[in-house]
Amino acid sequence: MLKPLKHQQFNHEQQPNSEYHEHELIDVQFTNTNLTGSYFNDSQLTDVSFEGTDVSNTDFTGATFDQVSFKDALLTNTNFHLAEFHHVSFVGATLTNTKFNQAVFRQCTFLNDQGESVDLSSCDFTEADFAFEDMNHIHFGQAKLQNLNGEGTQFTHANLAGANLKNADLLGANLVGADLTDADLTGAFTKNAVFTKENASEAKPTKPTPKKSIKGFIFTMLFVVVIALLIWEFVK
Repeated sequence: MLKPLKHQQFNHEQQPNSEYHEHELIDVQFTNTNLTGSYFNDSQLTDVSFEGTDVSNTDFTGATFDQVSFKDALLTNTNFHLAEFHHVSFVGATLTNTKFNQAVFRQCTFLNDQGESVDLSSCDFTEADFAFEDMNHIHFGQAKLQNLNGEGTQFTHANLAGANLKNADLLGANLVGADLTDADLTGAFTKNAVFTKENASEAKPTKPTPKKSIKGFIFTMLFVVVIALLIWEFVK
């Protein structure tokens, strides 16, 4: 059973190595707080603020987030493995060696982040909005990015190997140097997208092979036979 923690403020405090494992946090403020090396794994966080907070080396494995802000937070070596995010803001956050592998994201914002060696492999970003955002050098290997809004997004040298980009909007996206090995771009819109010579062939959207209809073929042949008989009767 989760331990409740509601309507609390810990702003500007020093709380390194804090223990919030298996907690239910609702309306809690950690603004500009030091939480380095803390534990929030398997917790549920709703309406929580980590704005400007240092959560480096903190463990959020398996945590669930709803209406949470990491705006301008420091997330160096932070672990979000198997976490689930709904309406979470990472605007202006510093993401260095941050691990999000196998996490689920719904309606989250990553605008103006500073990132290096960020692991988003096998994450679920279905219908995410990355329009005009900087996703350079990010590891998206095996990620679910179908129906992504990637218009104008910077994916230079990103790892998109094996990613699902079905029906993604990549209008004007920059994919120079991106690894698209085995990526699925079926139905993707890539007009004005920029590729390198090496990955251009990999980036061609795969069009499904049209299935031949036996009924349609039979109908067409019958129609041809009827027309032929009518012509024969006419010329006799």
